[in-house]
Amino acid sequence: MLQLANRPHEPAGAAPVSIWMAAHPPPQIAKLLHSACYDCHSDETKWPWYSRVAPVSWLVADDVTRGRERLNFSEWPRDLPERVAKRLERISEEVDDQEMPPAKYTLLHPEARLTAASASN
Repeated sequence: MLQLANRPHEPAGAAPVSIWMAAHPPPQIAKLLHSACYDCHSDETKWPWYSRVAPVSWLVADDVTRGRERLNFSEWPRDLPERVAKRLERISEEVDDQEMPPAKYTLLHPEARLTAASASN
């Protein structure tokens, strides 16, 4: 019965501007963004099998929804340089403070761990 109450995974509609169109990050940064950030912070989430099984699906969907609300790389601002700079600064601070990606995510997705070695690859 719980399976009937699963929430939809994908947002409605396409995002107008992605970080790729607006910022053109270097390939090594693009790779890191995809592996460590995109599942929760974009409209291109790769949903694992357990994201379709209630009640775990509710937790995963909630994490992704909250992640997209805070930062969505699929909706990257290109209008105001100050806005872009502030967003990049906040991302850098959270990564430097090891707040992102969260430990509960990297536990199941070790490829998302950010290290000095992953930044230089």
